[in-house]
Order: sequence, then C-alpha cells, then structure tokens
Amino acid sequence: MRPKAAEELFCYSVRCVSLGTASGGHSWLSMLNSTAAVHEPLLDGTLDATTRPALLRGWRPLNPFSGVGRLPVVDSEHALETGKLFSERRAIEAALASLTEAWKQVDAVFGTLPATSVTQILLLKPIDLRHPFLFYMGHLPAFAWNRYNSRLLPEDALPIQPPLTLEMLSTFAKLFERGMDPDVDDPTRCHWHSQVPSTAEEWPPVFQVAAYRDYIRQDLSYRLRRWSESVDDQVLPPSSCYTLLMTIAEHEWMHTETLLYMLHQLNGYCMRPFWISEYRQQMQSLASADALPVDQNSSYPPLGATQRVESDGIVSLGRNPHEVIESYLRFAWDNELPRVQRKIPRSLLVQRYPVTNLQYWYFVQAGGYRELDRYWLNESDRQWCARSGRQWPQFWRALNRSGQQQSGPACYVVHPDGRLGEHALGEPACVENHWPVYVTLAEARAFANWVSGALGNQRHPAATWRLPTEAEWQHLAEGAYPDSALDSDESSESSADGNYGFRHWGPISTYESPNCSRWGVCDLVGNGWEWTESLFEPLDRERFQPSPLYPEYSADFFDDKHFVLKGASWATGTPLVRSTFRNWYQAHYPYVFAKFRLVCEEA
Repeated sequence: MRPKAAEELFCYSVRCVSLGTASGGHSWLSMLNSTAAVHEPLLDGTLDATTRPALLRGWRPLNPFSGVGRLPVVDSEHALETGKLFSERRAIEAALASLTEAWKQVDAVFGTLPATSVTQILLLKPIDLRHPFLFYMGHLPAFAWNRYNSRLLPEDALPIQPPLTLEMLSTFAKLFERGMDPDVDDPTRCHWHSQVPSTAEEWPPVFQVAAYRDYIRQDLSYRLRRWSESVDDQVLPPSSCYTLLMTIAEHEWMHTETLLYMLHQLNGYCMRPFWISEYRQQMQSLASADALPVDQNSSYPPLGATQRVESDGIVSLGRNPHEVIESYLRFAWDNELPRVQRKIPRSLLVQRYPVTNLQYWYFVQAGGYRELDRYWLNESDRQWCARSGRQWPQFWRALNRSGQQQSGPACYVVHPDGRLGEHALGEPACVENHWPVYVTLAEARAFANWVSGALGNQRHPAATWRLPTEAEWQHLAEGAYPDSALDSDESSESSADGNYGFRHWGPISTYESPNCSRWGVCDLVGNGWEWTESLFEPLDRERFQPSPLYPEYSADFFDDKHFVLKGASWATGTPLVRSTFRNWYQAHYPYVFAKFRLVCEEA
C-alpha cells in the first residue's frame, strides 16, 4: 500500500483526546471549537495555503477504536458460550476501521483538486450527468446523518457550534440528501434526487459545508462511544449497529471511486498524488526494456490468449441473509441477497486477459466507429454512438504532436491525473498499450461483433464471441477474490491479489496483474470493473427485500437500463472487493473504470 508518508500527508490532526473525556478543557466540545477555529479565518471569504487543506481534509478520530469500548450484551453468559460477544466486537471494530479509512481516502481524493480557488473548483461539474464536487462533500455526511441520527442515541447529539446552526443542519440534510443518475439517452428521465441550486451564488459557502462534514463525523463518533458504554442493547442491538456503520462506510467507499470518475474528466486540473511518480517510473522502465509481452504472441491477436473453462453447469450467486462465516458477521447490500443457483454452459472459451487498449485500437483502426451498421448491431447502441459523435473511448484523446508523420491524429490514453501518455497507442514504447481498455457496454458489444464477424471463422468457425453473463463471470472468477477462502472449503492455486484498493493511482499492464482465478483466467478482480451482459435485477424477485436503511439503493435501478459489473477497479475500496458485490451502470455511461473480456460457446 502507500508509504507511511501518505498517512502524514493526508491525515488532518486535531488536538484533542478521547471523545469520552469531559474535563480539563479536552472534551468533545474542545474538538468542535478547534474545528471552528480552523474555519473562522474563512468567514471573510479568503483562502490561503494554510486554510485550504483544512477544508478538503476532514476531521477523523485519532484512535478509531476508542469508540468501541464495552459492547452491550443482555445475556453475557450466553454470549461467552457462543462467541457472540467476540464476533460482534470484531465486526464493529472492522466496520469502524472501514469507515475511518474511507474518510481518509475521500479526503485524499478531494486533496488532489487544484490549489486555485476552492469554491470555483468545487462547483465544477465535469460530468454533466452528475452534481458538482461540492454536492458530494455535503452528500456523504448528509447520507450518514439521515441514517444514524434517529437510530443512534439522538438525545446524545453534540451541540451545534459556529459556523453551523441548527437550521443549516436541517437544510443540508435535505439539500445533500441524494445524488442523481439520469437516463443517459434521455436526461430528463431520472429517479428522485435532491433539488440543487442552479447558480453558483445559491450554493452554501464551502467553509459551511466543510464544517458540516466535520460535525457529522464527530457527532457519529461521539454517539458511538456513548452507545458502547450503554448497558441496554435494546436501544440499538450490536448487529444493527454493525449494519448501520457498514452502510455508511461502503457508501463513502463507492463515492470515493465515483469522485475519481469526475476528477479524471478535469483534463489535467487535478494534482497527482505523490506516490504516482515511483509507479510511473517503474512502468516506463519496463516499457523501455521491452519487458512487457505483446498481444501478437497469440495466433489470434485481437483476443490474445484464450482459455477453456469447464463447469458442472450450475453456479451460485449471492448469499443468504444473516450468514455468518468463521464466527464473523458479514455485510451485504439488498441486491446481494439471497443465494440462488444459475445454469451456465458446461464449456466456455474465454479470453485469459481483458481486452487491452492495443487490441481495441485495432478495432478503431478497422473502422469500428465508422461502420456503425456493420459492428453496432444493437439499435440503441448504434443511435447512441451516432448521436454522441464518438470516434474512440472516453479515456482516449486524439491529436497530432510535433514531429509525427502519421496521416491522421494519433490516440493517447489519459491518465487519472490528466496527463496524456508519452507515446501514441500502437507504438512499441507505449506503456498504455497493455492497460485494459475502459469502455461502455455498447463499445464492448461492438468490439465483440467485430471479432465474431471479421475473425471468428479463421479459428472457430461456429463461434460467436460475446460478453459473459453475470453467472458465467462468477464461475470464471472462482478463487480470484480475497474472500474466496471464506466462501469455499476447496483449496486452489489461484491468486486473489490485484490492482484494487488504491495500490496504484491508475491501471497497470493487464499482463503484470497478480490476480488469477483457479481456472487460469487473469486480471478479473482489480484494474477495472468488468462488464457482463446481464441486466441489473434482483437475484430472486419474489424474495427481494429492500434495505431498511437505504430502500432505494437497488430498487430504483431495476429499470432494464442498468447492467451488472463485477470485480473491482484500481479505485475500488478493499471493503467492496467481495465475490457477492454487484456494481451496475447504464450501457451508454462512458465514465466508468470498466474493462471487459469475451467468451464463446463452441459448437
């Protein structure tokens, strides 16, 4: 992971002691006062190098486990006999650690924004189908508040201190309540979401939103401490507290990644995190030494190496409610429940690696975005491509650089910090050749049609290449997830490591990924989510139960527009990297760190 310097760089320290202390001026009130003192210089609207980091790096507890003291248990003798107390403590400590780490990471993401006017930058909306950055600074604490306030000792709420007021607390809870995900093809169609200001002047000042964020974090931490000292678990049972914390934590992790989707579209206006330099130099040295394999080492270059994967024709998806593995509570969203069985083909031919930028570049060079009637066989996909005027993936840029002799513009991959690759795709020295290509589902389907139509008969006469279903992909990924050992009693030679959890600030060569399933299929988990051809829908419609804490989380998107993605990207928080987790996006949404691979059933 990151060097220790990263902890020091991103940690916003507040001079205070334990939340439970109430004497000597070192109480929770002094923490609020210290935070308010940071924001007081901003009341006149001025910003400088000292105050800016305090706005973008929120408060975090110095010791996250100080809030988990004595857990309430009614029948302590029974708890000791069954291991329930130990299980609950482990679970809640893990949830609190996840939440604290999520706070740290989202602050780091905000910290990559430019050092110019904070207000102007936070009001940018690089993705028109999303709200400005400032909304998400307020949305994360509002989401937490709207779930814990009435459930976790509301009588013990911390008092409001300037620059916040009670009215602001209520206003912000509504203003920042919910983000939006409009229909890509018709943005006027959208689920219910917060009504946000239409002009910059109507948004609340940044220092107030930052103070709101810090208050919610402190209030939640304090109430958790008070709850842990309670002797009555009827107030909030430990298992319910665990679910509450995990709901808040995983919501933070999800938005950390989606914020990076927005940052990637700023075209170089965000700062590169300090640890990127070491990684970049390493990858350049590999490229210059010709150490990376090439796609042409297969007899079938557009797909690279393939692998035959057998099965017994049945695969399990999801898990059952209240499932406990190794005496450990496990969190799951409503769409991950219950466990179901799906039929899959007994034999599949699979791409061993996901499609790379270089392989996709072949498709672009072959007229992939010009011959729409030939490759874009899905009518909706074809209309979207024509309407958007798209000529290459969202994460590429085309330009002519001085000294180049090519007849047309060359394509370069955009890095997460906005830099363009130093070499154009297709050039031997281009590091990004071997990164997985990030595309929409529509673009992936067009590539599959190109492969099937133009090349399928050369090697597999009756083969039709397509994207895997969710169930097929789940089988291919057996052993590739870090929780594989918990889900199976069988040992395998798979590797569940991978490029996820911010181990690199961006993708790496798919051939260098350590991730591999028990079937020898590589780079499944990490380096980019993977598209499936399965619509996002309940695993079992009759047994689906919306989450009481977030009932609209899944239900609003069972709309025949969203499709399931599996795995993880480099920007996916480690807590989300589990075999049952299901991501989903619209087929034409182009901003996701999403790769793909193809499969076929041989006749």
